[in-house]
Amino acid sequence: MTSSTTLSRIFRALSKELAEVSAQKEILKQVSPATPFTAQGAEQSVKGAAEKVESEMKPEAAKSVQKGLTEATTLLSSILEGARTVVEKAGEVSNAVQPIVERLEPLVERVGVAALWVAKLWL
Repeated sequence: MTSSTTLSRIFRALSKELAEVSAQKEILKQVSPATPFTAQGAEQSVKGAAEKVESEMKPEAAKSVQKGLTEATTLLSSILEGARTVVEKAGEVSNAVQPIVERLEPLVERVGVAALWVAKLWL
């Protein structure tokens, strides 16, 4: 199995997980009215990066993939930070948002790791 195949699998898993997070629009709105759109933006960034992965990528293409992943990490980190703030305030909304925090923490880390893999493999 090649590195690009492994990375493609990782991207598919990340995209699926991001789609599941994005589908929780009502909970995401508890963080901020813009959060569902931010989650969709992160999802699109990962999908776009996944579409560009090839076994023999040129540095320009790899930089584009890495940029998309970095953008997704930034977007997800902002959602995570907002969700943590909501959770700290306690109450009913806090209980609704806590699962998003628990899901986003490892997801943000995995997207960041994928960006590092791209850099190691092709830059």
